[in-house]
Amino acid sequence: MMGVVGRMYQFFDAHPRRQRALEEAIMTTQPDSAVLEVKDRCTRWVQRIDALQVFTYLHPSTVACMERICDDGARLWSTDSLTDARGLQLAITTTDFISALVITNSRLK
Repeated sequence: MMGVVGRMYQFFDAHPRRQRALEEAIMTTQPDSAVLEVKDRCTRWVQRIDALQVFTYLHPSTVACMERICDDGARLWSTDSLTDARGLQLAITTTDFISALVITNSRLK
């Protein structure tokens, strides 16, 4: 689960257009949110806890963003972006991932 959260950060951090897509998804799905990006999980536990809390909060928006990228397809996104988005979408929507995210986040608060 922690690896997937790290890959999500890398996915958005690697390309400004992907970050804009996430910001748009946040504004659509969570319009009152002051948080507009996922955080790096880093190596320090305090930063990991913060990154998990942010990711848990933004989970609905990240799912919506991945769905939008996949729906837009090759007409708007590169093959690499689409491949990564599809893989990450599958990873963050599994029951195992969501369970691990919620349990870990609640235990580390």
